[in-house]
Amino acid sequence: MKLKPASIAEWRALLAADRTRMEKVTSFDLSAIDRLVEHKAEDMTATVGAGMEFGRPPKQLALNGQWLPIDPPKPKV
Repeated sequence: MKLKPASIAEWRALLAADRTRMEKVTSFDLSAIDRLVEHKAEDMTATVGAGMEFGRPPKQLALNGQWLPIDPPKPKV
């Protein structure tokens, strides 16, 4: 079974669901919940959703002259 929640609430419900059938979760896709949740430029902090790709936050942080100090191996741009 592949899980692909459209929201945090749906993801929470899927994880809490009764698994009496014992169907194995083979994969999950969190791309629908990739978003910048909060960015406080003055505090230099950012909170991102679970599906956020490494290549996206730097572009959004750059609007305030900030960057993410990591070097991902193969970022999707």
